Amino acid sequence: MLFKPSPKTVFNTLEQKKHFINETEKYSLFPNPVTNIDTEYWLFSDLYNLYKTPYLYYSEETPNQIWHALNNINLLQKNTFNLYQDHIISIYHDYKIKDYHGTKNILNGQDFKLSRFACWALLHEWDNLIFSQLYFIQPNLKYEDIVKQAKYFSRIYLRKNLAKQEKIVNAIAYRNHADMRHFNNRLHKAYFYSWDTDVIKSNMGIPIKENDPIANYMTAYSLHKKTIALRNAISKNDTNPHISFETFQQILIEELYKARKNIILTTNKSPEQLISKNHITKVKSELKKIEKDFFNKAQEMKIKTK
Repeated sequence: MLFKPSPKTVFNTLEQKKHFINETEKYSLFPNPVTNIDTEYWLFSDLYNLYKTPYLYYSEETPNQIWHALNNINLLQKNTFNLYQDHIISIYHDYKIKDYHGTKNILNGQDFKLSRFACWALLHEWDNLIFSQLYFIQPNLKYEDIVKQAKYFSRIYLRKNLAKQEKIVNAIAYRNHADMRHFNNRLHKAYFYSWDTDVIKSNMGIPIKENDPIANYMTAYSLHKKTIALRNAISKNDTNPHISFETFQQILIEELYKARKNIILTTNKSPEQLISKNHITKVKSELKKIEKDFFNKAQEMKIKTK
């Protein structure tokens, strides 16, 4: 599992490390265009110290990493802005780099000023850094509001994570010539007790459709807990390859039941109650709209005036 800083650490650090391009300018009755611009920026070195590898890399390839991130955003949004030229400024200064091996003092080393837009672009490919992305996308939100939004949109990557574990579990079952419908029904009942998928949907007023698994409506916490349960069972199977398939099924059921019990103890709700009326595709489209609106304001966030 990848290390990532907590939301509170991210928020506090980014607030502390925020700069403004006019912060070194003195007051003037006749300001030049630069002093009129209060655009924010962050240093790449500060972002690296916060996120570290594998999210960001500190090396000779750093400029290429930034360029590719911005270029990928251009391709996704089907635009041709020169984002690198407008949102990046190369500088040389003394700073510290903190990685998993310790702290390095860099003397007059190359660093980069990154606009709010550039920071978001750098982190965009990491969907598990949704809190950080929302911090940059929606600058006027308070910490509590970003947490709330991040919890909602985290369903996107948590749904992906669950699908990956389900694929592994089903592959093991398939190799053992299991009755897949019976197998998945047993797992469903272990997590949702005796609640049928259609009953759960009906209770929430969700339309019943074919090929529309209940996971598409599970909340972030429930998706996370079920994923951990499957991952634990897979790990136990991998470390003891000689166990029978029936034993593996029993391990799966036990892990899912433990996850269910933990959810009830923690939230006072059962997994069948932790269901959203919003399909995962709706959640994705809502995030894409926010990103599109943010992209359309890219020119307002550039840190170069010429």
